[in-house]
Amino acid sequence: MIRRGWFRRFWPVIVALVVVTGGAIWYFFIGRESEETVIRKRMAEVSQLWKKTPEEKPIGGVWKAEAAKRFFADPVELNFREEMFSGHCSPETLGANFFRARKFFVTTTLDFSDYVVTLLDKDNAKVEFTAVLKGRMVSGSTVDEVRALEARLVRQDGKWVFASIVVGVVLQK
Repeated sequence: MIRRGWFRRFWPVIVALVVVTGGAIWYFFIGRESEETVIRKRMAEVSQLWKKTPEEKPIGGVWKAEAAKRFFADPVELNFREEMFSGHCSPETLGANFFRARKFFVTTTLDFSDYVVTLLDKDNAKVEFTAVLKGRMVSGSTVDEVRALEARLVRQDGKWVFASIVVGVVLQK
């Protein structure tokens, strides 16, 4: 026989169980981001690291180059359709090149769009996208380049990193 008043004593426990169960269901089935979204955000981080304004101090460029290393696997394969810029290299080499390349610009942005993300398995993905590099160089000339790219990303230590980047055809405006 159920005693009267049991509900009065246990209602906080019942409410807590319902809230915890609802929170777990939301987190695991609704609240988690898709891998495609995670990859897009990761690429947006690279875009932000490339961005340079006239107010940027040299130490900011060093910090960004150091931070850029964490976005690349070791080794990463590059194929930019020119022998000088193609081959395998380490994240440290890419970080140094990242720093050197940004020094040619007074202002620069790198924007990614038109993503097509294909998950090959739980730790490998292929991303086809368009990259737009704009900027004003130290020499005074302007750059406005558009390229179709294909990247292969791998998951290392829970983060998506670039394992290869291949330049496609040059797109004309």
